[in-house]
Amino acid sequence: MDTGLTRYAPIFWFHENETYLPIEVRALVENADLCKRGVKEAFTRKLEDLTNLENSGKDYYLQIADLDLGLSKSNNYIVKSKKGYGLTYVAEAIKELFTSIQINYKKVIYARHGNFDITGNDFSANVFSGRWKPYQDMLIGHYEVYQYFPFYFFNDFTNLHIGDWDSTVEIYFNSTTNKCWIRTRAHNFSWLTKMERSNHYTNIKNWLKAWRNCLEGVCDIFNLNRHPFVFVSRGGHGCYPTPGYSVRGIGQFDLPIAFEERDIGKTCLIPKPENSSDVSETQIKDVLNRSGIGTNKLLCMEYELIDFDSEAWSKYKGRWGNRSDYKTWDSPVSAPLKGEFEINKNKFINNFNAEFKQGYKTELIFYNYDGPLGT
Repeated sequence: MDTGLTRYAPIFWFHENETYLPIEVRALVENADLCKRGVKEAFTRKLEDLTNLENSGKDYYLQIADLDLGLSKSNNYIVKSKKGYGLTYVAEAIKELFTSIQINYKKVIYARHGNFDITGNDFSANVFSGRWKPYQDMLIGHYEVYQYFPFYFFNDFTNLHIGDWDSTVEIYFNSTTNKCWIRTRAHNFSWLTKMERSNHYTNIKNWLKAWRNCLEGVCDIFNLNRHPFVFVSRGGHGCYPTPGYSVRGIGQFDLPIAFEERDIGKTCLIPKPENSSDVSETQIKDVLNRSGIGTNKLLCMEYELIDFDSEAWSKYKGRWGNRSDYKTWDSPVSAPLKGEFEINKNKFINNFNAEFKQGYKTELIFYNYDGPLGT
């Protein structure tokens, strides 16, 4: 395992009522049928069966039987399961399946490492013109890039879909300037933060106060021995840089479309000691206690880091779950295979330009950085 991946492995915080924690993809593979264009394929339900499906992979998908998320026009896009028709019954059926099998599988975060160099020539197109020109010098240098991809069995949010790869954490360490930038993603938008030094803040509440005064630009992410705290929204699994409760809006009048709830102090995932020996449950409790957050209800679990590119099945280009014709309900492809997650300096520069200006605001019409803290 790359030492950089273990050095920065995130600490993930989940809502105490979250059902679907990151899990190895084998949990889905061993409980699904492999289909191609609506027809079941010969499939032994082993990861190895996906190894050679990269060429025509877009035609394949892993389907949980007796579940319809609105695919066929012939049934008027009916959403149903063995328990009955409608969203509630579908969610109940998936939860019942997941609850019965999760004990057989490991908690896993998939990761990969890449690098690139940014030079003065990369700004010849005046990407950072005008007021942004001073940041050219800030970005020039050699970058080591570390990406972390949780996989979730089910997205139980305003939209429903089997398989969820979309929430990610990306760390960009500029070894030339010793600057560390961190991007957390939630659905179709992202935020940029920075990590100036290890353990920049020792009190979480003091850190949250600083965030309240930072409505634009780049703020510090809370970290423990270089492991950033990442806050995952209940049901939809978006990765946020703070705990809290947010309402996302859309349209001219910012009509509320989604409610994102994250908390701290109840449930967290930390890397296993063999993946990273410099973070432990004892240290987590010490940070919480020092911040005035009780630990009597803390559930601290360990996850295993797996190098995505080292897995034989990693080139499988099919979808991880049942298909749907409903927008945003269709099952996803692997996040590392999506163009938006390509380790690419031009993408980084362009995203940086947007994220640095907008700060922690995108699509949010209400946010509360204090959040429901643990007691």
